[in-house]
This record gives sequence, C-alpha cells and structure tokens, in this order.
Amino acid sequence: MRPTCELVADGKRVKGAGCQRQDALYFASVAREEPAAGPVSREPRQPRVPRFLAPADFRPEEWNEAMKSFPALVRAGAAGCAGPHYCAESSRTAAVAQLKDGKVLLFASQWPAVRREVARWLAEQVGAVDALNLDGGPEATLALKDEAAEDSIGGLGVGLPIVLIVTAR
Repeated sequence: MRPTCELVADGKRVKGAGCQRQDALYFASVAREEPAAGPVSREPRQPRVPRFLAPADFRPEEWNEAMKSFPALVRAGAAGCAGPHYCAESSRTAAVAQLKDGKVLLFASQWPAVRREVARWLAEQVGAVDALNLDGGPEATLALKDEAAEDSIGGLGVGLPIVLIVTAR
C-alpha cells in the first residue's frame, strides 16, 4: 500500500506529489526525539504516539516517518468520503486507521469496494477514530520492512485475500 500524496522517511521528504486536497490527512507514525539541549524539565515528557493530522497541524520537524494521502475515510469517529466521484467508485481499497484504543489498523481488500461504504464500515463497525485511504490499485501489496517482494502479501499476479486486517500497537 502506498500514500497518494507524500511520504516522509528518516525525517526526509522522499515522495512529494504534494496534493492540496482539502480531505487529505497525514498519518505520522514515528516521532523525532527531542534534543537534550536546554534546561532539563523534571516533568515527564508525553511520548508522541502515531496519529492522524490535518495538513495545517502537521509539523514535519516533529516526525521521522509520516505519509499524506486522501481522502479521509473517517475523521474524529465520523465516516467521511461523501463525495460523488472518487468516494462513489468501486475498486480495490486499502486504508490505514487508528482505533479508539490507539491500535493502528491496516486494511486491504482484493474485492472491489465503494470507498464511501468502507468509510462507514470502518467508523461504525470497526470503531475507527481516523482512517485514511491508500492507493489500493492492482499493484498494491503488503510487506514487512526488508521483506523480499516474492514473500509479500499480494503483488504482481498474486491477489490479496478477500479482506486483510492487521492491527498493531
């Protein structure tokens, strides 16, 4: 699966279609460590956990790993993707979502699905707080970091299971 707009890896922008869509979101997953310079605070720092951010709220200097994509399928617990065109199309769909308990969910379907209906299902049945559509076209695949392409799930000539959901903390 891949974002449709932008990717930040190791703190550097590596892909930047830079879409300006109003319904795009960032999923920031790995926070940068704060430098040790300056006065030492006695208060414990709250760790930055993976989260979804509107483009206006995204600060690239705070994150080592992030991606921007569209449309927002779920935002603040409510189903989104209500538009008449892209959201009404039926196609292979992939998404990343965050559940109420903070777990991150990766979703991919081999089966064509209407994005608007996937948004409603993620919000109402799965309990997603935020969810972001990823490119789920015919070349979509799921792989672990450093995994050989032939060992990935789905890919060229190899279909995904009907629906695949992976959750992680």
